[in-house]
Amino acid sequence: MGEGWKIDPNMLETYENELYWLNRDLYEDYLHLQAKFGTTVAEMALSAYIHFEHYTSPSYVAKMNSRKNQRWTRKQAKKAALDHTQGNHSHRLPGAKSANSVNAFMVRWLV
Repeated sequence: MGEGWKIDPNMLETYENELYWLNRDLYEDYLHLQAKFGTTVAEMALSAYIHFEHYTSPSYVAKMNSRKNQRWTRKQAKKAALDHTQGNHSHRLPGAKSANSVNAFMVRWLV
């Protein structure tokens, strides 16, 4: 499994501080995951969210749609984002206690 999901600790601290003010719900979900499943799983879930936001950004979508006949969908973006955190196509983050451990987070933030 790749280490593509690792976040630089300094950048993570900065992002957490911004998240506290900009998206309180996401911040609280992140803290909940951290308390329940540990820092690693929480960081992987947050990393998946960050990648999902990148893959669904208007500039990235335009770039993908200009190269292919098939339109770039949010489902494909979700799959790509999860691949960064786990290296395969299952919805289970390594370190999570079950396949459904972070399901609520994924459903809420990677729709």
